[in-house]
Amino acid sequence: YDRGRKAKLYAELGVRDYWVINAVTLETRIFRDPSPEGYVTMIDVAADATLTPLLLPALALMLGSLDFG
Repeated sequence: YDRGRKAKLYAELGVRDYWVINAVTLETRIFRDPSPEGYVTMIDVAADATLTPLLLPALALMLGSLDFG
């Protein structure tokens, strides 16, 4: 649902940067470059890689380094 119907809806609405995070592995799929047909660019990011939001690059983070305990 998050990677399919919801992603298409967000793209249609022009959301420029949409992230779907796997709660178990902390891997993230980033959707960018929205179009009326869906997102043009999809990037898979490992938990130990840095995630950088388009609108707030100063808020870059690495999910694998967070302590959820």
